[in-house]
Amino acid sequence: MPTSKNTRLLHGHAMLGASILALATVLGAGAALAQSTSTPMETVVVTGFRQSLEKALDMKRNALDSSDSILATDIAKFPDLNVSESLQRIPGVALERDAGEGREISVRGLGPGFTRVRINGMEALATTGSEDISGGTNRGRAFDFNVFAADLFSALTVHKSASADLEEGSLGATVDMHTAHPFDHPGFVLTGSAQYGYNDLAGSSDPRFAALVSDTLMGGRLGVLVSAAYGIQNTLEDGTSTVRFQNDNTAQSDTHAAPGVAGCASGCSASQRFASVDGMTSGASYDLVNEAFHPRFPRYDLVMNHEKRLGLTSSVQWQPDDDTLFTLDALFADFAVQRQEAYIEANSFSNNFATKSLGPGLPASWGIRKIDVTSFTVDNARNNVTKLTANNVGARVEHRLDHLDTRFQQVTLDGTHSFSDSFKVHGLVGWSESHHRNPIQTTLTYDYGVPGIQNFAYDYSGGYSAIPMINFGSAADSSGTVTSTNNWFLSQIRERAEYDFNAYRTIQGDFSWTTTDWLTLQGGFNARNYGYRTMDLRRSNGSTSNLDSSIPTDMEAADLSKYSEMVSLCGLNLPSGSPTSWMVPDLNKWNAAFNIWDPTSEGGAFKLGPEPSLSSNGSVREDDTGGWLQADWDTMFYGVPFRGNIGARYVETSTTSIGYSYDKASNAVIPTTVKQTYHDVLPSMNAVFEPADDFLVRINASYAMARPDLTNLLPGASASKSGSNYTVKVGNPFLKPFRSKNVDLSFEWYYHKGALLSIAMFYKHIDSLVQTLTSNIVYHGNPYGLPDSLAVAACGTSYAAPPATGCNENAIWQFSEPANSKGSPLYGTEINWQQPFDFLPGPLGNFGFLGNVTFVQAQQIYYNKDGSILTKADLEGLSHTSYNATIYYDDQSAFQARLSAAFRSKYIAKINPGNLNDQEINTSTFNLDASASYKYDENFTLTFDALNLTNQPQNQYVDSVGQRLYYWHQTGREFFLGLRYNY
Repeated sequence: MPTSKNTRLLHGHAMLGASILALATVLGAGAALAQSTSTPMETVVVTGFRQSLEKALDMKRNALDSSDSILATDIAKFPDLNVSESLQRIPGVALERDAGEGREISVRGLGPGFTRVRINGMEALATTGSEDISGGTNRGRAFDFNVFAADLFSALTVHKSASADLEEGSLGATVDMHTAHPFDHPGFVLTGSAQYGYNDLAGSSDPRFAALVSDTLMGGRLGVLVSAAYGIQNTLEDGTSTVRFQNDNTAQSDTHAAPGVAGCASGCSASQRFASVDGMTSGASYDLVNEAFHPRFPRYDLVMNHEKRLGLTSSVQWQPDDDTLFTLDALFADFAVQRQEAYIEANSFSNNFATKSLGPGLPASWGIRKIDVTSFTVDNARNNVTKLTANNVGARVEHRLDHLDTRFQQVTLDGTHSFSDSFKVHGLVGWSESHHRNPIQTTLTYDYGVPGIQNFAYDYSGGYSAIPMINFGSAADSSGTVTSTNNWFLSQIRERAEYDFNAYRTIQGDFSWTTTDWLTLQGGFNARNYGYRTMDLRRSNGSTSNLDSSIPTDMEAADLSKYSEMVSLCGLNLPSGSPTSWMVPDLNKWNAAFNIWDPTSEGGAFKLGPEPSLSSNGSVREDDTGGWLQADWDTMFYGVPFRGNIGARYVETSTTSIGYSYDKASNAVIPTTVKQTYHDVLPSMNAVFEPADDFLVRINASYAMARPDLTNLLPGASASKSGSNYTVKVGNPFLKPFRSKNVDLSFEWYYHKGALLSIAMFYKHIDSLVQTLTSNIVYHGNPYGLPDSLAVAACGTSYAAPPATGCNENAIWQFSEPANSKGSPLYGTEINWQQPFDFLPGPLGNFGFLGNVTFVQAQQIYYNKDGSILTKADLEGLSHTSYNATIYYDDQSAFQARLSAAFRSKYIAKINPGNLNDQEINTSTFNLDASASYKYDENFTLTFDALNLTNQPQNQYVDSVGQRLYYWHQTGREFFLGLRYNY
């Protein structure tokens, strides 16, 4: 039976009621004990893994909010390669990867855009780019942790509940990242490390270096610290992808099984039907194959990444007297990537239109013909063409080169002063900038020029997690293959440069006044200016026309054999008949001969401009001002130690969004500026009861808000064409923020030194969300008032011929627009167990375990543009289950070792991704990592790390029932052998 909204709310309230009842029971038992306030925790010097866990437990126990921390096991050394990979060890944190490395995090079922990051007390944002199938360029509020080397940070804390003194902006979590400070370790400190890395798939050698120097002077009143980290990493991804599945646009049945519609009806597009099936152009078999889903681009993928990561930190601390402390921190990071992508694909499955001319100087017979299917197998339950052989199939090879660089800079000045034992003030001013540049994003493609590949075949019967067989058959005249340039021609030159800029300016101040021995009043203000600017440049003649297929005459006539190279897959066990090597355009040779990266060459053929992609260009200025008041107490409640805080934060947000539209009459880009202001009052309460010395109950309640993604705020619209997909993106600068009401309840038992058993229950009633509304309508007469010229220009040219058949203002286009919608309740449970086995005899007592599991539930109603219900499904990015487990050995003198596992269940990446598929789903992942170290003497330590021992692939499919392969990539295992020096 479907679950109504009221039923869901009753379920959430029932869970909350049960939690409060349990709290009352515990408090009743605790009141009878009437124990005194527990003594403060002993300060622990962090020198090993077990000690770092004990110190982190102290921090968790003493906190008022729901938070967890990770500390470096040694100065400037984290147990994981990447900061985000360390964060995934925290309960409720799940990792999203790119190129096999952690990039972003989700917390308690909410995606990366709901997590806010502070570095040294100041909000910051770092963004970078990736392959399109991994999300492409980050233009949102999600923080890309892979910009930073893990060695730069000494402590991480994840706040999963709110308080008045914690800045707003997150529904999921606030992550605090702290670099090292000289007063953390008084005296002279020198540490350095060197590692040699090896990737078993890429066969690469990857060096990494880190160093830190710190000293305190003037009798400990002045401290200076500098640190640096540098690393090179080469990875290779190979696999397969499809760019989704499609059919002839016949609407899916309610069960997603074969619809069994006779003829071309129910939304069917005749231009997307095959020429023939078994020699027939009508009938049951012809309809069955056309109405079933086939891969749009059956292809093999090869991705090569060359990364350089540099990080620098400096810190100066000055304590002129016992009551005053100033800290000046600076952080610099540079993350540079050169990425190459090579594909071999059957592209005509995505644009199955009639024969067309290829361009000047080429025979008219050299056109892409409609595909003739000669045999097939259809999975009727999932409505997929799992096997197929065909003639007249168009083939393409692609080679893409990206030069990417993210440069992050931040400076903060922090000061504290105690006027008395009871009154203190604190202030912070800071500046940070993140520049992401992608000046070269070039793709050259060759298409097969004869009437098509004959005897083409594919086999996807293994499902979404298996590598398919793709056989490119033989040429009609037997004169060309995938390893020869014969009968191939240069078909597209795509030039896309992307730039993204994020900047913060922050000033804040606060005070703390201890009015009695149990009550402290706090308050403060924050003023923050955030600037965001994005540019997406493409080949442009000043209009919105798509010029990808416009080829200069001399390049069109070039001998491809002089400008091509071979690429090979090396880690896939491909089925028999599949190509493992193929030729692709050599971009460096094409540039050397024709200057394709010079906008003035070839008569300006490679000039770049924003016109073809206006919706991805614009800027947002955001001014946030707020103030807060909070009362903290630490007292007894009926004989039970009782501490906590209650307060409220007021914040006003003002935005100025600038977007662009194209006016054909004046042949000019017209800016549009939109301003809006909104405010929020965010009350919060955090309380901790300690009915026993080793047991506490923590309850947190708050209102929270998070601001919309930045690209959604840009006014304007743009149209684009990809194969048979025609899309229009429209911005919405009037979006309101996400808002939620939150309650957390946890029971924590610290039953032994370094041990914890806890259960935390959390409930969020998300009042408002932002979702993308889509509608498939004829472009002409669209409700947005967009001119027909925008669609005609987006259709562009096809091999210097008129606009591609089927692409015009009278075709069906998919319009998408972000809009506010009703939210949903989210509820879940975290279970956390940490146990040193020091009760065991001998060396067995050096072992220990820490593990956690998180369960989350939340469903959202997704709407169509007209207000009708599209579907009801999980929130995007929500995994129902995630867990982490680590078994460690630490003799606390010389040898340490760890084996860590991380699991994340499948989750919806996108609702309504296109081509009638209802969902885009990332499959579950299980990663296994290991590390060990041996302390040779007081100065030298040998280290070893092994990452991704399971060679966990990144795997995605589309459609909840059809389960059609989207992509499958593997990145291999990584091993690091190193030496660390401490003085």
